[in-house]
Amino acid sequence: MAFLFADRPALLKDLDNDEARVIEYERVRDRWFAFTVPFSIAHGCVVTLITYASTVQGPELANCGLAAFYACYTLSALTLATVFVDREGPRRSMLIGFGAYCVLAFSYALYSLSQNAVTFAIVIIASAGGGIGGGLIWVSQSRHYAAMCKDAAGPAPNNFASSFAFWYIGTEGVVKLATASFLTLVDDLTVACTTLFILLVAAYGAMVLRPESCGFATDDEGDIMNTMRSVSLSSIGSVAKAHAEDPRIIPLSPPWLAFGFSSAAFTSWYAGVVSTYRPNALVGFAAAEVALVAGALAPLFGWLAARFGLRAPVLLGAASYAVLGIIMAVAGMEQNLTDNGSLWVYCFFIGAVRSFYENTSKMLVVEFLDDAPSLVNRAMAAMYFHNGSASTITFLCLLIPANPYRGIGYAMVGFGLLIGAGFLRLRSLKDTETGYTLLA
Repeated sequence: MAFLFADRPALLKDLDNDEARVIEYERVRDRWFAFTVPFSIAHGCVVTLITYASTVQGPELANCGLAAFYACYTLSALTLATVFVDREGPRRSMLIGFGAYCVLAFSYALYSLSQNAVTFAIVIIASAGGGIGGGLIWVSQSRHYAAMCKDAAGPAPNNFASSFAFWYIGTEGVVKLATASFLTLVDDLTVACTTLFILLVAAYGAMVLRPESCGFATDDEGDIMNTMRSVSLSSIGSVAKAHAEDPRIIPLSPPWLAFGFSSAAFTSWYAGVVSTYRPNALVGFAAAEVALVAGALAPLFGWLAARFGLRAPVLLGAASYAVLGIIMAVAGMEQNLTDNGSLWVYCFFIGAVRSFYENTSKMLVVEFLDDAPSLVNRAMAAMYFHNGSASTITFLCLLIPANPYRGIGYAMVGFGLLIGAGFLRLRSLKDTETGYTLLA
């Protein structure tokens, strides 16, 4: 069933030819797979709906709603999610998070049916709730992954992470392709949004009704309202302290900021531009290309890092941002950027910068903070903060009644230069070993 993990001879070798350990590994592996599938489907439905936000809701509501989503996601990840998962357990936390996603999807379907002030407000409120839920989901996923790897032992950490990434990104691409194909046949966004909502609820139901098959243990009874009152601002303070005490955090941040900006610009501005000049189905095909390219290029970024060191994937990532700006300069105007040639090339490089963020930006943290293990956690929190803040600010800026075309193009090139400059600064700090403040 879970053919992407490891074959039995390899498992026997990794587990010292212990048949009992192999059987236990395979049992946990199948549960991890049973969790990965509905998780990936649910995620794919939500991000596909978000891709069509500008098309369904118009730029004003889409940017307001997405700004609320990413702002609350950032705050949730930094201030609430960890303590919530600690107290309520990963199962309950994840189900609450995906429940919030279901409400968000319902609000999109509802607004596509009836556009008025009430449904406008419902989308904003549901977006904020979805952002809070997103923070719970990803902290819960990380905790569940760690627990399953501990139960399986052996090669589980690498195998489980690789298989999850494959299904997670691949399923997102498939859902987007299926939605785009449907819209090619039936150009009705209301039906598409409603279908995605129903599919999301079905995936959510699989986790609700059969949590044990997904590897979840029964959480102890908790007091959710008391947990909600335990929101801590200490993580924000830790992020600020890390910036002040270690000079490596700032040069590490350009890839985080760049992806927060580029993903928001693509989701809101570019998707809206495509739907303005081309059929609605093309938005889905473009978004699917981004997801599939990101997944396909992940091995390339890993191979470049292993073969030539991190300078090679960093150079490729920085160049990809610069190329996006150059494509926009050559196209000259929005409509030209939706021509078949420009559209597919532009989306390819959006996929490339997503792959760079998902892979290399995290490698940079490990590589350049290897002497300060406790700082790694703060750096990961800083990644959430920079990425989410950049997305939020971008969505809010897109509310300004002005054509953002030139600004987005210049920003893409600027981020490419900042990524290169940041890497050179990190190399300089590591080579000279000056300016380091080692945090115990």
